[in-house]
Amino acid sequence: LEKDWRDSIQCWKDDGDSHETIVRKCALRDHHISKSTVTRILNKEFVEREYCPTSLKDRELFSSIRDLVLQSYLDNSECTIGTIQKEIKEKFEETISTGVVRRIREECGLTCYNTRYGHSVREVNRPLRLAFCEKQLAERNTFTHHCFTDECRVQLSANSRYVFCLRGDVQRRVKSKHKNPVGVMIWGGIGWDGPTPLVLLDTNAKVDAGTYQAIIDKAYKEWSRELYGEHGVLIQDNAPAHTAKSTQVYFAGEGIKTLDWPAESPDLNAVEI
Repeated sequence: LEKDWRDSIQCWKDDGDSHETIVRKCALRDHHISKSTVTRILNKEFVEREYCPTSLKDRELFSSIRDLVLQSYLDNSECTIGTIQKEIKEKFEETISTGVVRRIREECGLTCYNTRYGHSVREVNRPLRLAFCEKQLAERNTFTHHCFTDECRVQLSANSRYVFCLRGDVQRRVKSKHKNPVGVMIWGGIGWDGPTPLVLLDTNAKVDAGTYQAIIDKAYKEWSRELYGEHGVLIQDNAPAHTAKSTQVYFAGEGIKTLDWPAESPDLNAVEI
């Protein structure tokens, strides 16, 4: 890793350049040296020095400060530099710059990555989720006569995250994107014996209780009875249209069975796979 112009001399030497060639290359960088200087730089023994910022009032505290920085990121990978600076100020009465924290991170081997988020469950809903899972296991429920359903809005315009262009052809990276892209709402379900008919809604359609009941009446009710008779079970999330009182009355009147699904389920709904 080249950090100083002198590092280039070693790189050029490793590439097979002569001392005369190295002198000329240094001159092009406004470093006028002789062949004897090149020899001295090449023969100089490198001694790695331990990093310690000169801004510290008490340098003996640096080891503890470095440990605090490392532990802060190990405890919370999203920790901010400002939080670390404040903690160092309170604990050691030392003021360090943002650059020092970044240098310590580098020395400790910490690397920056893009954050990736996974579906989680709030603390208050975890006991309910656990109780649901334990109940299904105890009943040996294999979901052989259940239908997993959901609605999804599909964008019809281009939405690709990547493009492939020839090197340097940066103009082709730019693609047009409308502020309000056209999309369509689709309802569907899938069970052990296959999928339900799909229902495509108007572009501006809103799935309220009445719309949802019409969807179930059109695409689910007869499909389920043909496959499972009176034993079919509808699985849906807790959207307002699904849990509305009028929807529950409709289910009861049509004899449609449902399975109470816990809030914030981290499992992929089978219809989304």
